[in-house]
Amino acid sequence: MGCVFPVIMLILLVPVLLLVFYFHIATFSFTKLGLSPEAALWLLILVLIGGMINIPVSRERFVVGDPPRAEVFPFLYYLPPQIQERVIAVNVGGAVIPTLLSLYLLGRAPLLPAVVATGIVTFVAYKLARPVPGVGIALPAFIPPIVAALLALLL
Repeated sequence: MGCVFPVIMLILLVPVLLLVFYFHIATFSFTKLGLSPEAALWLLILVLIGGMINIPVSRERFVVGDPPRAEVFPFLYYLPPQIQERVIAVNVGGAVIPTLLSLYLLGRAPLLPAVVATGIVTFVAYKLARPVPGVGIALPAFIPPIVAALLALLL
């Protein structure tokens, strides 16, 4: 019975330790980019909060299918067509804040290699992106960062 308490404490502490480790790694990475630890922490918090905010860019309504027909006396019933709405939105934490950070960092990097690397990573991301119904545009999570890291080493 005495062995159960340490196991429960370990199970409860592991997620907390992983979260602290994640924040530490993220803050360390942002300080390597030239941000202060406080600015890095605020940036990370803003990205996490901004991930819940979407700014709609366009809305499109489209007819999904023909309405079901009434079996008896179909001329007496009007069934409207089934319409769905597709919303294209920009995520604040996933697009706006990283774009602003990238523009800030672009002023501190050599222009030509940064533009070439940005163009190549953009091309790779464009070729790999696929629309997923109900989700949005899906992209393999690790391919663009790996391509960016390889280009940073090469250029």
